[in-house]
Amino acid sequence: MLFITNLYVFTVALAFLSSLIQFRRDRPLHLNVFAILLAITFAIELSVVINRKENAWLYNAFILPEFMTYAWFFYRIIQLKKSRKAIFLFSSPSSGSLPFT
Repeated sequence: MLFITNLYVFTVALAFLSSLIQFRRDRPLHLNVFAILLAITFAIELSVVINRKENAWLYNAFILPEFMTYAWFFYRIIQLKKSRKAIFLFSSPSSGSLPFT
């Protein structure tokens, strides 16, 4: 189990480092925000591996901003109007999160 956990953290670290290369260039906002999300994800996963205590609160605090960022990211890259509308509706206040444009 420890090997799988370390492999996951290594993969997230590799994704974060590769996103830093793209972050330095003139890129669209949603790609830079995704790089920042990868950095936060790496920091949280690394702190969980190092700390190894009760850390459900850390995951719970991070899950809503993480998935709202994913929704915003896909909203920005998807061109189909019906798909964009579905993403907007599922991220509306009635589903428990904030809408975005």
